[in-house]
Amino acid sequence: MSQLDIFGGESDSIESNLNNEIKYILNGEYVLFPNFFSKSESDIYFKILQNSIFWKQESMNMYGKRIDFPRLTAWYGDNEKPYSFSGITL
Repeated sequence: MSQLDIFGGESDSIESNLNNEIKYILNGEYVLFPNFFSKSESDIYFKILQNSIFWKQESMNMYGKRIDFPRLTAWYGDNEKPYSFSGITL
């Protein structure tokens, strides 16, 4: 699978079936609109998301140690439908 240029594409959209690109995904599709927002609009929306979402540093137990995930996460979902993995319930 080649890397797509998300800011300089010529077409209006790019569609792909993930089955052909990533062998371990069972199914899925995506549509990429390369120029949906301008670079300046994208920067504005990104900054809004950075500042308005409650980001959290999650961690998990691995080999008897508490390890921080190498990314910040934000979880949204129904309270009555918890999701658990690596000893964490969201």
